[in-house]
Amino acid sequence: MSTLELKGGILEMINKVQDKSALERLYRIISEFVFQNLDDTDIWDLLSPQQRAEIEQAFAESLDPNNLVSHEEMMKKYEKWLVK
Repeated sequence: MSTLELKGGILEMINKVQDKSALERLYRIISEFVFQNLDDTDIWDLLSPQQRAEIEQAFAESLDPNNLVSHEEMMKKYEKWLVK
């Protein structure tokens, strides 16, 4: 089986699970597995060239003060979702 076929098979099996507690257990197991295997991996190496380019572009844009938005502006813009 190819990597793509394996991933598809895993997703198909997970989609068949309806029990929330079982899904939560699967989520924890998969999360632990993924993060254990990322410990010695540079996450940058896992990104596609397009993802890298987008991050580099966003970083370059963030260096221009004209592109920055103040904390106060963001809080005002999203305050309706931040109210408790």
